[in-house]
Amino acid sequence: MLRPPPVPVRRPAIPHPPERERATVLVLDPDPATQRLLQILLEPSHDVRLASTLAEALACLHQEPVALVIASMELPGPLRGAGVLDALRHPGRTPAVIGLTSTGWHRERAMLLASGLAECLYKPFRAHELRAAVRRVLASPVPPA
Repeated sequence: MLRPPPVPVRRPAIPHPPERERATVLVLDPDPATQRLLQILLEPSHDVRLASTLAEALACLHQEPVALVIASMELPGPLRGAGVLDALRHPGRTPAVIGLTSTGWHRERAMLLASGLAECLYKPFRAHELRAAVRRVLASPVPPA
């Protein structure tokens, strides 16, 4: 006697956990090599936008929400340090800022942190230092704009 083929048992699909939302990180640095390095280090887990000038960075901030800005504190032109930080403040949605500096002056670092900089890294920095700073800043509560 022939038996009919077995009917496959349909199991309910197991829902996948929702993907973590990728934060958008804006890199503001006039040096293309530094931009590329930061892009390589951050893109596996973040959406990265690049800006060479403060004007490009401000245009990006007006176009889309940015969770974090990683900015050189030594941009060409009149704005440096706290001036760069002040210029990046955007009414209604000021992103956190990690500053990059090549000057090892602890006094300047203290002033930048007092001005609202979330973190300050000295160039050259190590990949693990950058990633740890990004994780800390993105995990911290967002201050009011």
